[in-house]
Amino acid sequence: MLKSGYKCDIFNAGDVRRKMHQQLSTSEFFDPDNVTAKRQRDTFATMAMTDLLSNLQDEVINVGFLDATNTSIERRKSMIEMSRQAGIVDHFIILDVACDIEEYLLFNINGKAFNADYRNINHEVAIADFKKRTKHYYKAYEPLTKEEIDGFEPKVAAWVNIRNCGKATAIYNPSNCNDEIVMLIAQFADNYLEDDGKRYMEAVQAFYSKV
Repeated sequence: MLKSGYKCDIFNAGDVRRKMHQQLSTSEFFDPDNVTAKRQRDTFATMAMTDLLSNLQDEVINVGFLDATNTSIERRKSMIEMSRQAGIVDHFIILDVACDIEEYLLFNINGKAFNADYRNINHEVAIADFKKRTKHYYKAYEPLTKEEIDGFEPKVAAWVNIRNCGKATAIYNPSNCNDEIVMLIAQFADNYLEDDGKRYMEAVQAFYSKV
């Protein structure tokens, strides 16, 4: 979006967690039944959102992306309520990216096992732990629906779905918003398979050719 003149940044709840929660976050930290950990995870997401809103307020950015595992209705409602209270968000867009193809999932998990959460951890141990974490994600997952989208306040300008690296995309624009940013993100979704998905699938193929 820099090509369009917008200043953008990503605010990642995981980065906040790694900064604030110095110990290794194993899969048990992501168990939805772990009440203490859930409270901490919500706090980290709130901190990331606070930073995003602060950067918008100070005009450091025009567009902020909250990168977090917002799998529950409660979490999504909380994040949108924060934006409403701030009173500075013109358009709220939900970018919903998911994957359910087994070979892609295993490829993704292999990559995740190299991230900062598993520094100095045996790779096979890291893979096993992230597989457990993924099960916790599924356990907590509450799929978005049009009914949920329609009930948000402020109103969501667009709900953009990208599935399986762009093999399927859909855009729900309940208010028929034609703002330039909405259109740019819609264009990004439409072109995702060609611009990014094919490169991803080539990486998947290369990965399995070596296994």
